[in-house]
Amino acid sequence: MIPTRFTEDGRTAIARERRGVAMGMVIMFLFVLTAALAAGFAVNLGERRADDAARQAAQTLAIAEGGLERALVDRAALGFTATPPAAAESTRVTFTGGYYDVTVTRIRPAVGNAPALYVVRSHAVRTKSGTGGERNSEQTVSQLVTWQTGSMTVSSAWTSLTGISKNGASGTISGVDGCGAKASLPAVSVPAVPGYSQSGGSISSVLSGATPLVDTTKGHTATAMAPNVNIDWAGIAKGTSITATVNYPTQSFPTTAQMSDTTYWPIIVVNNGPTGNANFASGQSGTTFDLPRQGHGLLIILGDLTISGSDMWSGIVLVGGTVTSNGNNSVNGSVVSGLNTKFGISVGVEAIGNGNKHFQYNSCSVALATGALGALRPYGNTWSSSWPTF
Repeated sequence: MIPTRFTEDGRTAIARERRGVAMGMVIMFLFVLTAALAAGFAVNLGERRADDAARQAAQTLAIAEGGLERALVDRAALGFTATPPAAAESTRVTFTGGYYDVTVTRIRPAVGNAPALYVVRSHAVRTKSGTGGERNSEQTVSQLVTWQTGSMTVSSAWTSLTGISKNGASGTISGVDGCGAKASLPAVSVPAVPGYSQSGGSISSVLSGATPLVDTTKGHTATAMAPNVNIDWAGIAKGTSITATVNYPTQSFPTTAQMSDTTYWPIIVVNNGPTGNANFASGQSGTTFDLPRQGHGLLIILGDLTISGSDMWSGIVLVGGTVTSNGNNSVNGSVVSGLNTKFGISVGVEAIGNGNKHFQYNSCSVALATGALGALRPYGNTWSSSWPTF
């Protein structure tokens, strides 16, 4: 049936359907819904970006701080080998997802007793973008630092935790400062038992220095004396307290040409400590190391040491076991032996044979040998994360 309707004059007309209204409403609804979804996505993306930016900034700041701390405690690993630091040093460390640049700049040279002042900066860049698609995050941290030189408390020309036995009256052990800068020290420092003994001649013909020539105040026995010798032998043996310039035999002993350089004072660690002891690395044989040539620096022998012929050493010699001196040789600086006693290892008495052997305290040689032990020390309340970056 066709629908009809009446007009005002009484005539009839056909009523037609009003098409297209519902379609318009649907289109309008879809538009509103699409706009709402777009707004929702935009809000969500903004939140993700804000969250990503905050997370990236925190991670980059942690990376920058790690670079700063590494420059303070592990300069050698960054390739900074000058001691004290040069006027300007810089390097870049790259890793997956970013990198950091470490810069050390001297802003004041050493003046009198005032040490040099440096600023250490670490600028980190994180190149791994997050889900928000933010640009690379960058952070810079800085710290004012000073260079603190290494030092060692020297008790005598030769300190032995197990005592010294001298054969004959030839040769000298002197606590008189060969550099003339410091007061004289005792010639030897040993435990009261077995102490210092000498066959032939008077003790004063061999020993010289401050009174008493033989210092036995650090302990009655080797075991009692061990804790009073203030050397972190456990940290040295494990490689945690000193960063070696040369690890022998993994690396070659310095050459004659290197030792001819008066500015080269290396830290040499000879890994010949006793096998099976927890303080030494696996595979160390406990053999005797023969000094191959004369030289200078901080020489650390985990086992025994033999010095033969006319070899000479200037600096510090730390020996876990005993020192055997053959022929006419000398050490200028300071010697400490028998340090493996600190681990409960039995070490024999030092036996010094005949020959014109010369062991003398020298404060200048000690200072040069400990120079490589210097480190950057931060000034308090100078850390900053707002150093200008260009």
